[in-house]
Amino acid sequence: MKNRSIRHKKYRIWALRPYEVDFTPDYLISRLHPDDVYLINLYTTRLIEKKTPLEFETRIIMPDGSIKWLHNFIKPVLHENEVVGIKGVEIDITETKRKNDELKKLSIAIQKSKASVEITNQDGTIIFVNEGFTDITQYSRDEVIGENPRFLKSGMMSADIYKDLWSTIKSGNTWKGELLNRKKNGDLYWESTIITPHTNENGEIVNFIAIKLDISKEKEFEKRLLELNEELELKIIDRTARLIDANNQLSELNDMKDKFFSIIAHDLKNPFASMMLNSELLLYFIDQGNTDKSKSKAKAILDASIKGHSLLQNLLDWAQSQRNLIRYSVSLLRLKPFTNDVVDMMIEQATDKNINIQNTIEEEIVLYTDSNLLQVILRNLISNAIKFTNKNGVVIIEAKQTSNLLEILVADNGVGMSPEILKKLFRIDTKISTKGTADESGTGLGLQLCKEFVEKLGGTIWAESTPLLGSTFHFTIPKNLIN
Repeated sequence: MKNRSIRHKKYRIWALRPYEVDFTPDYLISRLHPDDVYLINLYTTRLIEKKTPLEFETRIIMPDGSIKWLHNFIKPVLHENEVVGIKGVEIDITETKRKNDELKKLSIAIQKSKASVEITNQDGTIIFVNEGFTDITQYSRDEVIGENPRFLKSGMMSADIYKDLWSTIKSGNTWKGELLNRKKNGDLYWESTIITPHTNENGEIVNFIAIKLDISKEKEFEKRLLELNEELELKIIDRTARLIDANNQLSELNDMKDKFFSIIAHDLKNPFASMMLNSELLLYFIDQGNTDKSKSKAKAILDASIKGHSLLQNLLDWAQSQRNLIRYSVSLLRLKPFTNDVVDMMIEQATDKNINIQNTIEEEIVLYTDSNLLQVILRNLISNAIKFTNKNGVVIIEAKQTSNLLEILVADNGVGMSPEILKKLFRIDTKISTKGTADESGTGLGLQLCKEFVEKLGGTIWAESTPLLGSTFHFTIPKNLIN
């Protein structure tokens, strides 16, 4: 029975029906990734020569063309100290590979961030800095690890500021402020700083995470405004016009800055805190040999990485939009299969809550539009629908077309929204912090992206909702977008 069970497992790994083929050497090699064929020859030769067990990784090509990673354990079958056969066991490690790739991408995103990220222990000793920190301060990573951040002080700030800073974070609260610091070459620079304590499962502070942005140019801009105000004191009309214009610009900058800081301080730290905590627990449970709890913590790390990746993607899209870096790239799309691809990105999110996503879009609907912008819109609207729908709920995607326009709807039977919340949707200056039905967090940035991208495509977006009955988001876009 054991051999039969192992054989059936092998057929499942290779996506075959039981006894569909014999796993002969020729068949195994035919399914191997071409770049890995040499590994089989290499390790088979080595096993025959050394007569000892070996393990290695290979890739196989699945019937649908996808790649599956296998971890192989092989050992020789000996008779009178001669190899007369080979036994082997395969483990599917495709999902592990994928999770590792996701974590690597998230780590690279933080490392390459233009914002300065600095992590210290509970005593204030630096244990991590990213490239943004070294770019701004001009100190290398080796020069600062193990040091206290006080070496950055300019000597021109009040001691009360630093006293308030340490008092705030030592008490477990987040400190926000602006500091005048000094680079390695002696130049002064202003930083807008957010420092947040990170606690362990016992509520004890173990780290402080500081996220900083160089705002020297903004400070210089503010200084210049004051100078202009003094110079134009005798030119009342001209001064008033210039001041109104400058204040409007500054208000927009502050709105975007506050939004960005808020996301980093309150939303981006959560997945990282979860990953750090669950990584520690995962290592502990692995050492204890507790497979169930290890899987649970690995799942928690995956969920946190997915949330962090989604937030970083929205931040990147939003930043590109604010800098007008997004350009049209029009192509012909078949709407239903395109929407199915977007749904597939969030199938795990829906499966966790047993939510049924129904794509009722007609097969024949086609349009010329920018696929990247449309994907961001659909991704955020469907994700929001899942977030605010209870377990065993339904999310429906529809499309209505006229001669020139296409109206797409994403509807759910979730918790709905009050009229007050409806009024605040799609606004960058208002943060909606409503939790999802599974306590999912959000930033409101996704809906702002939807509004901006729908308008870039020449359409409009709006929402209808009834508390406890659900919500429906509508948006229109031209069926034939012109570059």
